[in-house]
Amino acid sequence: MISLRSGLFRRILFWFLIAMLVAGLGGTAVTILLTREGLLFSGRKELLRHAVATQGERAAALYEEEGRRGLRDFAHRLRQETELHLILLGNEGIPLTPGGQSPMFSRMVERMRRSDENFAIDRGMPTAKAAVTGPSGETYLAVGFLRPPPEGAPPRTALPLLWWFGLIVAAGTLFCVLLADHLARPMRRLQETSLHLAGGDLTARVEGPMLAGKDELAELGRSMNYMASRIEGLVNGQRRLLRDISHELRSPLARLQVALELARRGGGGQAERHLDRIELESRRMEALIAQLLSLVRLQNGREEIHTEDVDLDALLREIIDDTAYEETEQGRERVAFQSPGSVSVRGDRTLLHRAFENILRNALRHTDPDAGVVATLKREGDRCIVGIRDFGEGVPEEELQSIFDPFYRSDSARSPGEGGAGIGLAIVREGIAAHGGDVEARNAGKGLEVVVRLPANHRERRT
Repeated sequence: MISLRSGLFRRILFWFLIAMLVAGLGGTAVTILLTREGLLFSGRKELLRHAVATQGERAAALYEEEGRRGLRDFAHRLRQETELHLILLGNEGIPLTPGGQSPMFSRMVERMRRSDENFAIDRGMPTAKAAVTGPSGETYLAVGFLRPPPEGAPPRTALPLLWWFGLIVAAGTLFCVLLADHLARPMRRLQETSLHLAGGDLTARVEGPMLAGKDELAELGRSMNYMASRIEGLVNGQRRLLRDISHELRSPLARLQVALELARRGGGGQAERHLDRIELESRRMEALIAQLLSLVRLQNGREEIHTEDVDLDALLREIIDDTAYEETEQGRERVAFQSPGSVSVRGDRTLLHRAFENILRNALRHTDPDAGVVATLKREGDRCIVGIRDFGEGVPEEELQSIFDPFYRSDSARSPGEGGAGIGLAIVREGIAAHGGDVEARNAGKGLEVVVRLPANHRERRT
């Protein structure tokens, strides 16, 4: 279906209309020129023959009454008023009109006199003849020419027609070249940018006036820039991920080496303590590798999801109880939970448990010890919304989206020693996305709030 609202369509249509207009004007000009040259006289043929016959009878009458002088004056006036050059011939074919004896006219008159046709185009001029009778009954032959050339002028040729035709062809070619360049220039810019990207220059972008438009080519340029930005971000993220993984693994390995060296040198009760340290670092490395494998499986869509009905109210209360049991000093009062009751979703209980546990533990780690954490659960339409808010220092606005990237740490929100490898929130984003949901972080006054939206279980009976 043709989209009349398409900017590219309107642009192509405009240029083709311009080309058609030029072709039409050129064709009209050629038609007018051909008409003026006497090459299109289907409608004027009879008019010319009638004029020659009528004016020939008048010329014969004047010739018999006033002689050659009267005939000359009449022919002169006729030529000035109607552009008809009339020549009257006698019985022997001798021109009676003065001026008709010139070589050029003599040859034209002779050809017309001998011709069986009453109309012809001779040397580019419409010519007609008619037999007329004077008042005395004498018979004459009237030959008429339209717009005869001056005496001694060269014959008309097709050169003017060829010149006009060449001009029209040149103009049409110019418009086609402009049209082709107008459409090809943005495509060349896109090609150049794509070649730079393919060559490893991830900073290459489409630039120039084409981005200022609102048609499909401008949209394509902006989409390509967005794609290039995403590719650059992903590649840089992979590079940063490798660097961060190397750093995160190097630290426990270094501590393992130190503990092993101390265990070799030490003795007695010190060896047991060093062995405990080695076990702790090994578990940390195992947990880090397990998190990395889980993140990679989620990103590649290879994590097995066992779908079932999951009651978010019961799941969140279970996680809160676990964290309260671990923090025996503060107790459960550190987490305030607000819920309307049972709210069900379809999903993998293990993945959802891991995601909400990572969010809650992250909030407990960064909240003000005297303020605790607030968790809320509600249902809005076909979405279940879980909010977990801490009352810590928050995160700078420009870093809110980055906290879900692997190994990202906000300098203002956590210090190097505040636990975590920076993978937890990345697993949260991938796990929630695997359930068709989304996760968002936002500053809420004092502190940070993480909001998770999941599709509600449509099979759940609403009360």
